[in-house]
Amino acid sequence: MTLLGLTIDNLRLLTRVSLSPGSHINFITGDNGSGKSSLLEAIYLLGHGRSPKTDQLKQLIHYGADQFRVTGQIRHGHGQLLIGVGYVNQAPVIHIQQSPTKRRDQLATLLPLQFVAPDSERLLTGAPQQRRAFLSWGAFHHTPMFFQSWRAYQAALKQRNALLKRPPRQQTDLLTWNHELAHHGQTLHELVYTYLAELKPALMTLLNRFLPGLAVEFSYRNGWASDLSLEEALWRDQDRDLRHGFTHSGPHRSDLVIKLKQGLARDYLSRGQVRLLVLAMKLAQLNGYYQHPARLTRPCLLIDDFMLELDQGNQQRLLDYLCGLDAQIFLTATAFSPELLRQYDAQVIHLQQGQITENVCQTRNADAHITQQACP
Repeated sequence: MTLLGLTIDNLRLLTRVSLSPGSHINFITGDNGSGKSSLLEAIYLLGHGRSPKTDQLKQLIHYGADQFRVTGQIRHGHGQLLIGVGYVNQAPVIHIQQSPTKRRDQLATLLPLQFVAPDSERLLTGAPQQRRAFLSWGAFHHTPMFFQSWRAYQAALKQRNALLKRPPRQQTDLLTWNHELAHHGQTLHELVYTYLAELKPALMTLLNRFLPGLAVEFSYRNGWASDLSLEEALWRDQDRDLRHGFTHSGPHRSDLVIKLKQGLARDYLSRGQVRLLVLAMKLAQLNGYYQHPARLTRPCLLIDDFMLELDQGNQQRLLDYLCGLDAQIFLTATAFSPELLRQYDAQVIHLQQGQITENVCQTRNADAHITQQACP
């Protein structure tokens, strides 16, 4: 089990919620505005230290309160850890074992999670930043040195951009930072490129399962002219960079190109197909996470508005797949049909006006008989 306990104080509609989630599938139901998405947002905060919806944590505070806190008890290796995220005394706070930290990457390591939001089609239709974030999540969990390389590249990029804005007489160090940026950028590019190559087999297997017969091609656009090294591209672009005051070439301009035979996938797929493609991409990353030799915890998968854009057959296929996935899973919907729920061992949590009104653990025996009891 990954998340053993969850306590939420004054997060949006949730004034006080305490929950011990199920170890595998958790069905979360409730009317619109009952707090289902806020519950997933709270879990997301524990794994990222930020909200998927806003950069301003202050906006998450329940109306009338002056702070919020989310605390999670997680299993890590053979032990347990207490992690917390909040907005207290007019500032964001992160705690690990009651010790303050500003390292959000530590949360990502302790509670790896994937989130599929109702607007998840932005992974295909949105700006390249969306797809860079997708690749970075995978490379971060795939390669221990990724975060160090990413941080070194960001520092060099910040320094070079600052130099580009200075008067010409103060730009004597530009050649040095070209070299520094190219060095870290090339390393970063190779890590992401290698990760994508290793991700593709699992991705193609899942596409054959959820979108059979659809030929999808994934390619990595590295962010600079393919016939040049990054250092050569920086030198070639230097005049343009000086005019605009920022760096035009590098991994920060990269993209994951997703195509069909006739063109970009986003231009030809239906909304339901886009949803399935995004789900396949996220699930493929979880498959890759399991191959990490140093894995100390199971990941979480959060799917908000599970039934969105999916017909009944695809809902069933997806749930059957999730049933065999070694992850802690949280799925929201206004309601799941009784016929669907009876097929799975699961915890069923019902929310009403920000409060948990039902919390039922159900098990299914070999004769398909369902036993239900109140969860602790």
